[in-house]
Amino acid sequence: MKSLWVTMLAMKGVRDSCFRGQSLLKYLTSTETLPPFVKKGRCVANKTLFDFSALLREIRDKGARAVCHNLSQKNLQYGSCILACNPVYSVRESYQRLFLSTFDMVIESMDSNGYKTELNRFDLFHGHLFHTQVDCKEIVGILFHCYEYPNSDVILKDVNLGFCQAHSCCSPSLEEWRYRNVIWVAWWCDDATVGIYRPPTQKIFLLDGSHKCISDLRVDATKFGPNCPNTVWEGHFGNAIGDVYHFEGDIYLANIPE
Repeated sequence: MKSLWVTMLAMKGVRDSCFRGQSLLKYLTSTETLPPFVKKGRCVANKTLFDFSALLREIRDKGARAVCHNLSQKNLQYGSCILACNPVYSVRESYQRLFLSTFDMVIESMDSNGYKTELNRFDLFHGHLFHTQVDCKEIVGILFHCYEYPNSDVILKDVNLGFCQAHSCCSPSLEEWRYRNVIWVAWWCDDATVGIYRPPTQKIFLLDGSHKCISDLRVDATKFGPNCPNTVWEGHFGNAIGDVYHFEGDIYLANIPE
């Protein structure tokens, strides 16, 4: 018997639900009913008190060029731990506000589901910015990875993460590790032919890395468990624009595709 999730997707015309990230985006942006491997986060309205519609449309039209301000002289590293390779770009003030708010929403979303994540260089400090189009919807999103460099007490005991793991204070439980992939999405449908430009809707979701529909989106085929990196790849959801870094209270952009 088909699961309720597969049946509901079929009714909406979504194909290959467990293998295509865009199929998942199509579903999540079309209904309030969540599949069993997704938890709803807290997309707090007061975290985005300004109208960010124009910013998202700039990302759609210009990609990284819309976000970047200047080539930064800042090195995103601590000693031998390099969080991001040069070139690193500072971000325009308006995007600073938008991206800082999304990091706050990740923390609040994890907390509202009983998990704890913190802004620091071992845990939450970056996300992967992407853009895609699904049917009429323009979608801009950020895929965040929490618990990036956990200590070796419980998670990744037999995996050496190099200099950046040294002296880590990050100690997620296996249940928290299961939901380390958090995705923020904002979408809208424009009808330029009649001059209608609708404001975006935004939501944030926690993805269950132990479920096949999410493990198929990871960068490896490791079975979920304490030694599974559980890293979902943003390329399954759309075109990568660059990586957003929260570093010493400011936002930077790096790893921009050629």
